[in-house]
Amino acid sequence: MQLSLSKLIVLTLTCTLFTYVQGQYEIENINQTQIIDFDGFTGSGFSATPDAGQLNSNEWEVLGASDGDLLFGGEGTSGDFARGFSSGSVGTGGIYSFDNGSGASLGFQPGASDFTPGSFTLAIENTTGELIEDLEIDYEIWVYNDQGRSTSFNFEHGADNVSFVQESSLDFVSPEASDVEPIWNKTSRSITISGVDLNDGEVYYLKWTTNDVGGSGSRDELALD
Repeated sequence: MQLSLSKLIVLTLTCTLFTYVQGQYEIENINQTQIIDFDGFTGSGFSATPDAGQLNSNEWEVLGASDGDLLFGGEGTSGDFARGFSSGSVGTGGIYSFDNGSGASLGFQPGASDFTPGSFTLAIENTTGELIEDLEIDYEIWVYNDQGRSTSFNFEHGADNVSFVQESSLDFVSPEASDVEPIWNKTSRSITISGVDLNDGEVYYLKWTTNDVGGSGSRDELALD
């Protein structure tokens, strides 16, 4: 994922987000691109004081798992929140580090009680010392289409983690019919959010939501990169 700022910001989600900072993900400079990738993520869960292989729960909030919701600053180091590392073709619902062929990614296996519906929210903080006017975001959605049910993975954003603006132009639905020989397939998404007007020290929220759409049976694996 990529995030830039100019008074514009560009946030790019590539293959891995893994940091040890004790707060929201920090935007440090105007008119520069920041890359968020998951290369150090091994699917070992979330913590406010993350160990190697974990993601920072001050940065990420996860809702909709059968083991409960992981709120910002919470602890989720087992069960649904820590299903480990895989190249795909899993059956147990929860969060994984999926190797999509280009590195690790923040992945999940939906199930009847996992992420149907659910969401993943990234909190970003302006630490530039300046006003951020616009935010440009680029990210990748990866799908391992091995099952006969389609899943949505949509994007929205907001200033308070309560009210969100839904960006229907970025809506995504995985294929309903499964592939005979499934492989990881990538779909790129990009948007410029104008008029964010984020003051120094303020936080903004980027949210990806997921749910069942059509078909029957088990569900595909999906990942954010």
